[in-house]
Amino acid sequence: MRRCVLLLLCGTLAVSCGYDRFGPLPAEAWPEVTTLPNTQLAQLRTFGGETAQTVTDDMVVEGYVTSDDRAGNFYRSFFIEDASAAVEVRAGCYDLFRYVPRGRRVVLHLKGLAIGRYDGVVQIGACADGDRAAEFGARAVLDACLERDVRFRHETPLRYAIARLEEPMCGRLVRIGPVIRTAESPACWAVAADENGVPQTGTVAFRDRTGDTVRVVTSGYADFAGERVPSDSVTLTGILLYGPYDGSRKVFALKLRDAYDVE
Repeated sequence: MRRCVLLLLCGTLAVSCGYDRFGPLPAEAWPEVTTLPNTQLAQLRTFGGETAQTVTDDMVVEGYVTSDDRAGNFYRSFFIEDASAAVEVRAGCYDLFRYVPRGRRVVLHLKGLAIGRYDGVVQIGACADGDRAAEFGARAVLDACLERDVRFRHETPLRYAIARLEEPMCGRLVRIGPVIRTAESPACWAVAADENGVPQTGTVAFRDRTGDTVRVVTSGYADFAGERVPSDSVTLTGILLYGPYDGSRKVFALKLRDAYDVE
C-alpha cells in the first residue's frame, strides 16, 4: 500500500508539472534495449481473477504496441502484444502515440506492479486497487519500469471468424470480415455530442454470413465518432474485448484504432 501511495503521489506531481505530455522523440534518440524477457504475456492471465494482484517475482515481458490514442478512441492506456497474447498497460497519460508509437517494442519489469482483468483483457498498472490495476498516472512513474526500444514491428492482425473468438484472445489485434451492420444498429459509430453537449459511447453490431455477431464499441471522443457506419459489407480490424456490450449479456466487441480500421 505504501508503494502504491508513493507511486500515485509521484504521478500527481509529474502531471502537475506537465510531464504527461510528450514531444516526438527523434529516431536517433531511441535506445537499443538489451533486456531479455523471461515471461510470455499469456502467462499473465493466471493473475487478476476477482481482484488485482501484485507481482512479487522478477518477471520481465516484452511486446509490440498495437494501439494508440491519436484518434481519441483509446484513453490513457495502450496495448502490447507478443506471440502468445496481449495486455493493456494502464499508463494514465495523454498523447501516448508520441511516447509509445504504434509498432514500437517495449520491455516491462513487472515486479511490484499489479495485474488485473477487465472486459476480458489482462491489465498492468502501478498497484492493486480492488479488482482493477491502478493507472501509473505519469510518464515519470511509467519510465521506472518500462524500456522503449529502437526496434519496431507492426503486428499482423489475427484473422478469425466470429464463432472462433475466445476470451484468452482479448486484447489482441484481430481482423474480422466480411461483416455487415445489423439493421437495428445506430447509423453512426457514436454520439459526438448529445443534447447536453456530452459525447456518448456507441455500440454497433455487425453480422457475418453465418449469422454470428460482433459489436464495435466507439468512444464519443473519437474523431470519427459522428461518421456514418458503412451499410455495405466491410472488414473490421481492432482490439478484441469481451464485456456487457449487449445490455447485461457479455459479448465480443472490437475497439477500432481509427477510421482506417474499416475496409
